[in-house]
Amino acid sequence: MQSAKWVLLAAVLGVASAYVIWGRQEPPPASPSPNPVDTKPAPPPPVDVTAQQAIVVPHDPDLPHEASNPDATTMRSRLLSEPPEIDFGVVDPESHHPFVFVLKNPTAKPIHIVEVRAGCGCVSVQPLDVVLEPGASCELKGSYHAKRERYSDHVSIGVVTDEGDNAVVAPAVKATVHHEIVLEPPAASFGMIRKGASQSITLAVKHFAGKPFRILSVGGDANEEIKITHRPKPGGPGDVHLVEVVFSAGARLGLIKGEYKIYTDNEKAREIPLSVIAGVQGDLIVQPLSIVAMRRLDGNVPRLEVYLRRVDNRPLALLDVKDSQGLEVAWKTTVEGVQIKLELNYPQPFPQDGRAYRGDLILKLEGLPDLRVPYIFSPPVDQKHGRPIVGKPKLPALGAP
Repeated sequence: MQSAKWVLLAAVLGVASAYVIWGRQEPPPASPSPNPVDTKPAPPPPVDVTAQQAIVVPHDPDLPHEASNPDATTMRSRLLSEPPEIDFGVVDPESHHPFVFVLKNPTAKPIHIVEVRAGCGCVSVQPLDVVLEPGASCELKGSYHAKRERYSDHVSIGVVTDEGDNAVVAPAVKATVHHEIVLEPPAASFGMIRKGASQSITLAVKHFAGKPFRILSVGGDANEEIKITHRPKPGGPGDVHLVEVVFSAGARLGLIKGEYKIYTDNEKAREIPLSVIAGVQGDLIVQPLSIVAMRRLDGNVPRLEVYLRRVDNRPLALLDVKDSQGLEVAWKTTVEGVQIKLELNYPQPFPQDGRAYRGDLILKLEGLPDLRVPYIFSPPVDQKHGRPIVGKPKLPALGAP
C-alpha cells in the first residue's frame, strides 16, 4: 500500500516538472530578413518657434505613451535645457551676444510652454507658446547685452508652463564685462545717518592693466548733502585714483539717492557710473522708510501703515499728507503711546496696465521739515504664470471654488 502511494506521488511530480520545463521554453527566433530595413523613425528636429500661437511638436515614438505607462499621469512635467548654461567669458562693454538653448520634453506627457522671461534687462528672449509632445524639442533664442555699468552677470531664464510651474527649467547666461577702469567698491552706501552727522567713503578707481589715466570731472545729481572729490593715489604711476564721497545729513529726512558719473580721458572708459545712497534719521524714527505694495485685482492699493515717533519721545503732530504725483490719498492717525500710527488709503483704483507706479508720500509735521516716504505700487501678478495682469481680470463667479 505504501509503495503504491510513493509511485503515485512520483508520477504527479514528474508531470508537474515536465509542465514547468516545457512551458518556460522560448519560441525559436524568427529567421532574419534577407534585406533588413531599419524601421525606427528619426526623432523630430528642433522647432524654431517665432509665432505667438501655440504650436504642437509631434510625439517621439521612442518614448512610451501615457496609456502604456500608468505612472505618467502623476509625473511632474520637467523640461531639459541643452546646454544648461552658456558662459560668454570676458566680453566688451555694450557688446551683444546671441544664444540658442534647446528645450526638450523628456517625460511621457505633453508640456505646454506659455512664456519665457529673463531675470535681467540685459537679456532679451524671443516669446514662446508651444506644446512639446514627449521627446520633442524646440529652440529658445535670445541675446545678451553687456551693459557698461555692470561688471558681471549671471542671468537665469525662467520657462513657465500651463501647469503653473514657474521656471521648471532655468537655463542661464553668464558673462564678465571687461572694463578698462573699475570702481571698488562699485557704489557708496552709507546706511543710516543721524541728522546733522557727516560720514565719508573713499573708493578706488583702477586701470586693470596698470596704465595711467586722468579723471577729468565728476558730474551728476545736484544733492546738497553729497560732495565728491578725487585725486591720484599718492606715490603711484597714475593708474589708481581715489574718489572721496562725503555725505552730510541736513534737513531732508528719509532715503536719499544720487547718481553720478566719473569722466576720464581713457577712450574705452569715458564714463564710470557711481551711485550714492543714504538714509537720514532726524528727530523722527520712521517705519518703514519706503513702501512697496502690490495692487489688488480691482486696481486698488491695500491699506498702508506708517509709524512715526520722536527720538526724545516728545508729542508729535501730523498736519497733512500729500502725494507727490498729485493723487488723492485719504489718511487718519491713531496715537499709540509715544508713537503715531498713520493709516493711508488711495480711494481711486490704478489702471491695470502692467506698470509699477512710483512716487513719494509727503508728510507735513508740526515744527519739523516735511518728510518724504517713497513708494512703489506694483501691478497684480497672475500666480499661475507669474505675469503681471493687464486689463480687467476675470474674477471667479460667486460660489465657485
